[in-house]
Amino acid sequence: MTNVNLSAAVDLSNLLNKGEEQKAKQLPDPKSYHLLCIVPEAEKEYASGIAKATQSIQYDEVLTPVLFVLKLGPDAYKDEKRFPSGPSCKEGDFVIVRPTPVRA
Repeated sequence: MTNVNLSAAVDLSNLLNKGEEQKAKQLPDPKSYHLLCIVPEAEKEYASGIAKATQSIQYDEVLTPVLFVLKLGPDAYKDEKRFPSGPSCKEGDFVIVRPTPVRA
């Protein structure tokens, strides 16, 4: 077994223990034509009031086809040939995308 030098390990506690506002300031700015979108937070319980299992909440978040647009890149929707009627979304809009399959 090899010896591990823990003194050289990176301490991530400073990053992980930040508040929501500080974390939001760390989001990247999209470049070129890219959009920065987030997944809306999933409901913690069903309409009947029964609490959802943690795995069900995770599936709801991963499989959702709805994203919230935070920022647009500087070149987003600039191509008038592809977008003759202008942008299809703006900051603050919800967009529908193809859900990503869950791999077990």
